[in-house]
Amino acid sequence: MTRTRRTVLALFIAASLLTTVMAHEDQGADQAPLAQEQPIVFADVSVFDGEALLPPTDVLVEAGQITAVGDDLEVPDDAQVIDGSGKTLLPGLIDAHVHTFTPAMLQQALVFGVTTVYDMFTDEAFAAQMRAEQAAGAANYRADTLSAGTLATAPGGHGTQFGIDIDTLTSPDQAEGWIEDRVAAGADYIKVVIEEFAAMGQPPLPTLDAATVEAVIAAAHEHDLLTITHVQILAAAQAAVAAGSDGLAHMFSDAVPTPELIDQMVAQGT
Repeated sequence: MTRTRRTVLALFIAASLLTTVMAHEDQGADQAPLAQEQPIVFADVSVFDGEALLPPTDVLVEAGQITAVGDDLEVPDDAQVIDGSGKTLLPGLIDAHVHTFTPAMLQQALVFGVTTVYDMFTDEAFAAQMRAEQAAGAANYRADTLSAGTLATAPGGHGTQFGIDIDTLTSPDQAEGWIEDRVAAGADYIKVVIEEFAAMGQPPLPTLDAATVEAVIAAAHEHDLLTITHVQILAAAQAAVAAGSDGLAHMFSDAVPTPELIDQMVAQGT
């Protein structure tokens, strides 16, 4: 195994090893974080390292870190040996679009092998609590979360209907202050909404105008924050890309992408 491949393996699989422990322990969100007290050897297990499927080998884990991979490992006497024959060790999965409101939801994600989630809208105080617990090493019973916290939307717009207090925007000159508030709240990135529901057979909702979208994205970039824009129709996607959004949440369903939009997204690295 090459050094690069071994590094990829170590970076991606370490967190997913907790899934094996979770399968044998009933740990609630109010309990102390898991700690690996005993070395673990996954014996004769196929390994997908994120790039290629490797033939069966042994993987040694000590103190929560992969310390050796190979066929002739020096296995500690007190190691727990898990027979991996006929099975495959996978990297931890990433769910790139969730809405998380309780630690239990993150715990459930880890049980299914999802070790990281990208939350696209939740209560900012909850997101801050999750970040603090992760930074303190007190969250290894659940998936890590990165979160936008709240979202950029118009008064009465999409996102305001869920009962969470939303700091809405009505004009471009509010963008800088709004982004500064998100920075203070610890947002990992910025979620922007362009959504009228006009093409979804639902009553139309107010949405941000193009100038405000552009101002929010520009202000986010000034603070080195990526932006992800909620779209569900082609026109919204075109507006988001034209405004410089770094990514799209959802996929528009009213039309196929135009060659011009694809070229623009490629050129901008969207």
